[in-house]
Formats: sequence, structure tokens, C-alpha cells
Amino acid sequence: MAQEIELHAIPIDVRRSFVLSTRNPRYLERSKIDIKLMNVKIKRLDTSLPLPRYETVGSVGFDFVCRESVEIKPHSLGLIPANVIVQTPPGYMLMITLRSSTPRKRGLLIPHGVGVIDQDYCGEDDEIKIQVFNFNSNPVTVERGDRIAQGIFVRVDTVQWSEVDRIESETRGGFGSSDNKGN
Repeated sequence: MAQEIELHAIPIDVRRSFVLSTRNPRYLERSKIDIKLMNVKIKRLDTSLPLPRYETVGSVGFDFVCRESVEIKPHSLGLIPANVIVQTPPGYMLMITLRSSTPRKRGLLIPHGVGVIDQDYCGEDDEIKIQVFNFNSNPVTVERGDRIAQGIFVRVDTVQWSEVDRIESETRGGFGSSDNKGN
């Protein structure tokens, strides 16, 4: 049964000392750090699985877990359900990246490098899914509960275009031009 959970935190513009401990044996001691917390609404689809969490005191991204086992065929795309719907705060995007060990240990990549979760992708059917490409010659199974990807909230601005007939800057030489310096 799905349950909506609101994470209560201090307002985003307030800084405060916060004690954080983790499961990682390297960080069993409690560390006092200065962090900025955001209030983010999140809904788990399977409440028996944990919320995304930061695994160490210094983690920048929080880990998503796989909601149900998925097999990705060789040289194919697959979608891994991340068990959550997240209401990304205004002025932010939620960037999805693989954990650094995923390509080496599993042979999976995000085909376009990163995933971008927009602020308005938060309806009842908008479960975050991690799109992966299996570059192995064998199928890869991601099991329920496996940590496969991480999320990072990134500040974004909306632009207002100012179209011109000419850009008043010297050209660098086009796409790939910095690779040709000194040749």
C-alpha cells in the first residue's frame, strides 16, 4: 500500500548544525556538520523498502533502491523502478546518476548520461524509473532492494531568451575545436 510521507526539515534558507550518523562502518562515529536541509515531499510505492538515503556523511547523492527485480537483456535498454514519486521543489531539478560502481560491477550505463526529473513530474503515476543500457553480452538482473542509482537536487533557473541576429564574440572554431589546439 502506498503511503505519502512528508520529510520535515528546517527551511531551505536556514543553516544549522545537524548531527548525522550512517550505517557505513567507516562513519560509525557521529559527525557534527553544517548542512542545509530542504523540505521535499516523497511517496513510496512499497513502504517495506527504505526511503532514498545518503549512505555516508560526505555523500552528495542519495541512493535509490529497486522496487522489483528487473532483467535487462544484453545490448538493450531497461527501466528500473525506483519506488518513489518525488515532488521536486521549485527552482530545482532532480538529477539521476548511476552509482559509481554500477558500470563496473553490473555493466549498466544511463544511455544519455544523466536523468532529469522535472518539477512537474510528480503525479500518482510518475514513479521515478532509472533508464539503463546493458552493454554486456549477458543479461543483467537488478534485484529488489538493490541500490543502483543516486539522486542529486540541482538548482536551476528559467531563462528568457533575447534573440539577436549576430553574437558579438569571436568564434572558437566550432564543435570539438578545443581538441585541435596546438596541432
